[in-house]
Amino acid sequence: MKREGFVSVAIVGLFLMLVSCSPASNVAMKIYIQSGEYGEAVHLADSVIAVGEGVDTELWILRGKAMGLMKNWPGAAESFTEAWRLDPAVAPELADFWNVYYNAASDDFQEGNTAAAIAMLEEGRMIVPSRPEYDMLLGDIALHGQDLEKALAYFESSWQLSIPMIADFEVQLADASDPAVQAWLADVIDGAIVNGILSLYNAGTIGKSLSTSSEDEAEKAAYIDRAMEAFNTALEYDPANTDILTAIAEMHLLNGEFEMALGVFDQALLGVEQGVAEGWLTQADADTMVGNIKLTRGFALLEMGEYEETIAELNATLSLIGRDYSALANI
Repeated sequence: MKREGFVSVAIVGLFLMLVSCSPASNVAMKIYIQSGEYGEAVHLADSVIAVGEGVDTELWILRGKAMGLMKNWPGAAESFTEAWRLDPAVAPELADFWNVYYNAASDDFQEGNTAAAIAMLEEGRMIVPSRPEYDMLLGDIALHGQDLEKALAYFESSWQLSIPMIADFEVQLADASDPAVQAWLADVIDGAIVNGILSLYNAGTIGKSLSTSSEDEAEKAAYIDRAMEAFNTALEYDPANTDILTAIAEMHLLNGEFEMALGVFDQALLGVEQGVAEGWLTQADADTMVGNIKLTRGFALLEMGEYEETIAELNATLSLIGRDYSALANI
């Protein structure tokens, strides 16, 4: 406590002597930040800005860091954007703080301020164009607004941005020798792949939806191709993903490719078994997933005229997920 008080007095004295000197103020802000006195760092920055010394890029970056540590996402974003406007060359340094814009936009979106969320994400994309998370959230916003075309484009773009990012992290992992750094990079790669797969799944699902609503055959075929490309790419990264396998099977059903659909459904069922065996899937969740797979598989068998097998699959569905109207109706 005494040490913190001493640091605070020293900083105040330094500020009073050199308030108009931005580099000295920056040193003081760094000490404030290191001491966890983020509010004081912001107050100091604002004081320097108020006396006409707000043209120092580092000052704005430090202000943004302090704001970010206080979880004041809009204030941090404002600071980093001002730093970038003063000197666009700082963009690589600001890349580490991409989440500031994302978090600010997420809060705006959750509060129903869609326009502000989009503006914040566009600002983030301008300064840190390499992050796929911005397009991913823009896709969610477009989907919420029922603009499927725009949502599809954003999710596809999000995946395209994920590719070089994942590759870059993999290179860093291969070069890393520190076990702690290796573990951190492995987690980062896993997270990036999970987000990428989600973008691909969303893109495929939207493409499938657009294909069913289109009356133009060429357009419908194009949507189907985009959906299948997204699903198959996702499957390359997660071959046992039952959601993706089921989605691919359903695409085969749309194309009347019933035998192919049944084969993929069988893969999905094996994926569920694998999940239970490896312990990342509970038996209760597995039963629900299997029930839903068998339900759709039963519809495929029904279209093929395999009535006895259809009844067997739909009865199995009922035993797993309970009374389901569509299963009962088809039985």
